[in-house]
Amino acid sequence: MLVIPLRDRESSSTTARDQKHLEILLGLLRHSGSFSRSIHIQSTLAMPLDAVRAVQVVSYLAGAIAALTAVWVYKSNSRRERARWAESLYARFYEREELKRVRDLLDCDVGDPQVSQLVTAESSVWTDYLNFFEFVAYLQSSNQLHKEDVDALFSYYLACLKRHSDAVGYIRNKEKGYEYLRRTLLNE
Repeated sequence: MLVIPLRDRESSSTTARDQKHLEILLGLLRHSGSFSRSIHIQSTLAMPLDAVRAVQVVSYLAGAIAALTAVWVYKSNSRRERARWAESLYARFYEREELKRVRDLLDCDVGDPQVSQLVTAESSVWTDYLNFFEFVAYLQSSNQLHKEDVDALFSYYLACLKRHSDAVGYIRNKEKGYEYLRRTLLNE
């Protein structure tokens, strides 16, 4: 179907100029052999250029507002997710009995033989403690937690861990893993 737009929507008839254009177009169609198609003449209202620009500006503003709203929602959801992680980690660290025993043991003077014995024995209690902090360091490196969150919740116990040379030596040993903890705690 061929649609031929005409500008004069108010009148029911075509203007002389439009009629002339229509005759020329129909003549071209007859000579080209494409006249077998049906022809539909439709009158359209042409929008003034100022109105088109106004619609574009409004569209652009609506798009910008939608983009800013999406960024705000994303940041809000990210903060909420970090708060959930922090609450979950807090509960695990401060409520699990086996982690409490290691915390109490590391919260002592430097060079305590019990710390050396804990590290040397490589018990599951010790590795669970380190795995917990490895997980926290991973969450921090993947931006699921901010450094400020980690410091607020665990800075004292990370400092306790860092002041014992046996514990630091164990973490530094690449065969044991703990690459995220090594990077975060020891800056290596």
